[in-house]
Amino acid sequence: MVPSRYLTALTFAVAALAAVDARAQESFVVRGLGLGTFGTSDTTGLLGVGLGVNLNEVMQVTFDASREFGRADPYQRPVAPSTVIGIPTAIIIVLADSARVDRVVTGGVRFRLPTSFRLKPFAAIHAGLVRVTTRFVPVSIADEGSIDWRTLVEGEGGISISVVNRLAVDMSYRVGSATRDYDSDVVQSVGLGVAVGF
Repeated sequence: MVPSRYLTALTFAVAALAAVDARAQESFVVRGLGLGTFGTSDTTGLLGVGLGVNLNEVMQVTFDASREFGRADPYQRPVAPSTVIGIPTAIIIVLADSARVDRVVTGGVRFRLPTSFRLKPFAAIHAGLVRVTTRFVPVSIADEGSIDWRTLVEGEGGISISVVNRLAVDMSYRVGSATRDYDSDVVQSVGLGVAVGF
């Protein structure tokens, strides 16, 4: 028969571990992200992951990384067929460079409105890097384009919808400025994410 003092100590140990585990489950959040960019650059789709560390009920430190999906060639863009109703393709070349965001890496702070409802509004500030791929007007095949990284500062607003315990769906809108060599472009995106707490 187990002495009562050992049973009491074991009970306290299990309770302490449960409390630590419950606290840990509320400390970290892992997100799957889907972003659609638009604005100054061409529209692109990005997939990524994010990590959040809860400092308290209101503030969360975040880190996100995402990349474009569906294109193996970084310079790839839609190409017209060789002829369209007998018209040579050269006549219908789009006379404009094509630029798109295909990588985003940011860190920031998210502020959540603590409510007892399933809908929880939030706002965030992010800073990091964004990669912009430019496809030049195809004067020649050799002149493909350029890839450059720019600093990014952006704001985000959205709503987190609690589905079940520790599982939520995030919907958000982001707008920011991508800067390189004193040249800035507006980057906008809408996002949909699935967040799991640990």
